[in-house]
Amino acid sequence: YPLDTLKTRLQSAVGFQKAGGFHGVYTGLGSVVAGSIPSAALFWWTYDTAKSVGLDYRRRQASGPGESTIHMLSASCAEVSALIVRVPVDNVKQKMQAKMAKTIVDTCRTIVRTDGVQGFYIGTFGMLLRDLP
Repeated sequence: YPLDTLKTRLQSAVGFQKAGGFHGVYTGLGSVVAGSIPSAALFWWTYDTAKSVGLDYRRRQASGPGESTIHMLSASCAEVSALIVRVPVDNVKQKMQAKMAKTIVDTCRTIVRTDGVQGFYIGTFGMLLRDLP
């Protein structure tokens, strides 16, 4: 996590030092912890549901996708669904790492004020491209 914070600060528009430098490298960790459980729960629920539907379909058909394909497609569906939680959490985390706000609540208010609710989902396509393969 500290390396992720340093990377985010190096990429900050305000510069490394103004974004916090080497101080407070665990800033934003609370948002990640708070988002991990719902993200993982959504991933595994979607994966299990998609896998069950795929395997049931395969049993009813004379031919169909192999089990490996069903598992792969189920995992892809699960990744997409988990992004519903993961992208906003990552946006909040990055803004906190770059010292754009001090608390999770302040960070959320800043996002809504500047970009609206859709601001939480900035970067979704990039994360989708990163996580799907």
